[in-house]
Amino acid sequence: MSLSEQLQTMAAMVALGNWLGASFDTYSRIMGQKKRMAFLVFVNDILFWLIQAFLAFSILYAINEGEVRFYVFLAILLGFSMYQSLFKSLYLFLLNRIIALGKRMFRFFGRVFRLLVAAPVRWIFRLAAAVLFFLYALVRRLLILAGKLLFAVAKVLFFPFQKLFRKLWLSVPGSIKIRTEKTLHYTAGFFKKIWNLFH
Repeated sequence: MSLSEQLQTMAAMVALGNWLGASFDTYSRIMGQKKRMAFLVFVNDILFWLIQAFLAFSILYAINEGEVRFYVFLAILLGFSMYQSLFKSLYLFLLNRIIALGKRMFRFFGRVFRLLVAAPVRWIFRLAAAVLFFLYALVRRLLILAGKLLFAVAKVLFFPFQKLFRKLWLSVPGSIKIRTEKTLHYTAGFFKKIWNLFH
């Protein structure tokens, strides 16, 4: 490996050390805001460090085909120390500002969504429910009125034939009377159930 490649590798590893410090603080800041199960914390930590290791190896492979020397670890440690002593306080200040701004924007867009989307949709559903309930009540009343009207008309039409039907009924055999009464009783119960649905 040439001298220029070694210098590029060291500069890249110093930058990677700074990146590791910043990314670890970002990860800790975000993940520390929520209480999580120990197992999930463990899995997240493993994934975080696997991603960082993959990133470091990718940078090394791009610069010197993945050749690892002792000074690589020293350069990473130097970059991490530089971050801790020089950049950490400034980075955390900016990170907290960005997170606070993100929270405010999220709340703002949430209120906009509720105002412009959720509230109108809720109002439309309530209006549709009110219209359907009104139509149901109207149809129910019309059916009840029609049923009462038909019953009154039937009583008027069949009133002159009551005596004739009584004489005919008396002449019907007993077995037929029983079956007819059962059928009429069943039919009356069926129509009563329908009546109760709309009454």
